[in-house]
Order: sequence, then C-alpha cells, then structure tokens
Amino acid sequence: SNVKIRQHAESGRMRYGGLWHCERVWLCPICSYIISEHRRHKLGRVLSESGLYPVMVTFTLQHNAWMALKDVLGALLTAFRKTMTSQRGSSSWKRFQARHELVAWVRALEVTWGLLNGWHPHLHMILLLSNPFPDLERLQSDIENRYIAQLQKLGFDGLPGVAVKLTAGNDAAADYIAKYGKLPEYDWGLDRELTRGHFKSARGDDRWTPFGLLDLYAFEDDKRAYALFQEYDNAFFRKNQLTTSRGFWDLIDEEEMTDAEILQADELAPEWVLFASLDLDQWRYIVKNGMRGILE
Repeated sequence: SNVKIRQHAESGRMRYGGLWHCERVWLCPICSYIISEHRRHKLGRVLSESGLYPVMVTFTLQHNAWMALKDVLGALLTAFRKTMTSQRGSSSWKRFQARHELVAWVRALEVTWGLLNGWHPHLHMILLLSNPFPDLERLQSDIENRYIAQLQKLGFDGLPGVAVKLTAGNDAAADYIAKYGKLPEYDWGLDRELTRGHFKSARGDDRWTPFGLLDLYAFEDDKRAYALFQEYDNAFFRKNQLTTSRGFWDLIDEEEMTDAEILQADELAPEWVLFASLDLDQWRYIVKNGMRGILE
C-alpha cells in the first residue's frame, strides 16, 4: 500500500502514515511518543475524574558509576516488587491498604545516565487514596522501612529520606521536574511525569536521558554514548514502562490497550487528514536521499 502524508486538521502539522511501527517504547522516539501520549491522556483522566487523592512516591537506590545498569535496575525492580506488589493479597498488604485507604496505583520506570554516578534508574508511583488528608509520615515510613530492608538483602542500600520520597497532589511534579532542568512549554503534571520520563530534559550538562545519549551519538558521533545506549537497550528489553493495579482503568470505565492497538488507533485518528500519497518508488527515493525530515 502507499505511504500517506497526513496533515493535522487544527495545527497543520504533517506526518507520515501507512508505515510499519516497531512498538518498542524504550527505543523508538516515534512509537514511544505516540504510546506515551495515549497513556498520559488516560492517566490525566483518572487523576481528574476519579475523585481520589494522588500521592507520588519516587523510589531510588545508591549506585556508582562503575555499576552495570542491569544490576542496578534489577535491584531496584526486585526491591520495589517485594515491597509494594508481591504482598498483594497478604494480610500485611490488606492492613497497608486499609490503614492508608489505598484504592489503586500506577507506577512508571525511568532512567538517566550521569558522569558522576552512572546509571540512575528510578520508579515513580502514584497511590490513589480515598482519604484527602493522609498521614504522609506514616505512609513514607511504612514504605521506606520495607524497601530499604529489601535493598540491603540484595547487597544494595538506600538513604532514609532519599530512597523513598513522597509528594502529595498534582502540583508535586513541578518540583521534581525542576531538578532535571527546564520545564517543557506545556504544563507537566503527574500524568506527564509518569509517562514521558525518557523525553524529559536531564539536569545540567552531566546527565542525559536515553534519547539524549542517542542524540550525542547521532549528532556528535560520541562512541561512548552509543555504547551506553546499547547497554540501556539490553537492560530494558521487555521491561514494562507503565504498570497498574488491577482495575485501575476501570476508574474511567476504559480498558487498557496494547501498544499495537494504540499505534493503530493513532494511525486512524480522524484529526489527521490525508494530504498526499506516495508510491513505493517515491518513498524509496525519499529514504535514500535522507529527505524524510524535510517533508515533515
């Protein structure tokens, strides 16, 4: 079939259609943007329509520049899982839910790389509580004590008050983004914080997001950045970008879509109107001569 050139009915922006999508949310800026934006909109609806009180929890761990990403990431995910998710259904988890009036949760995985401390994987989790006046000190203590204990069992550690950080309400994300550099032109709320981590600007000139490393290689031929991106590719293979509690999307009466379904729906979105069609020979000429960006 022909390659399509589509124009947005309102903004006038152009883009290609009718192309195969790789569905690799961690590696492809195009697929990642489409999938992340879809989930951001849905998450924004949950935050605004559920009537529940959001508390964002950030999980980190101590690490050094010489540590391999797969090791640091593995420790982070294992400690988190044993702290927050593997206990579901247990009496201790039920007590935790009841004590803090926890209704649902969603968590997102993110990573940056820095010259000083190397890979910095971290998790953001939003707890949706029915109580608008939660005991945040008790909530942090309940999570942090278990989380640090799990890290130590794995040979890692976390600093009290740093390994687990709580920020309450939708405005909290602005403070977190400020640590990493300039705020985007649009409002960056909790929904964007959870779904667009690998697009955010990293803090200063000594820390980069994965796509920032890719830029260094593409435009400056930085071989170290290329090797780091390969390490990132291997470590994040088949990792979930966004994970939710059971029934999370029921809060807005919607079912979660697969990555493939999100990309297909975006391809057929009515706001993108057909502007022109290209046959296979024309498309080959454009690709061969590096003209894809010129047309867009």
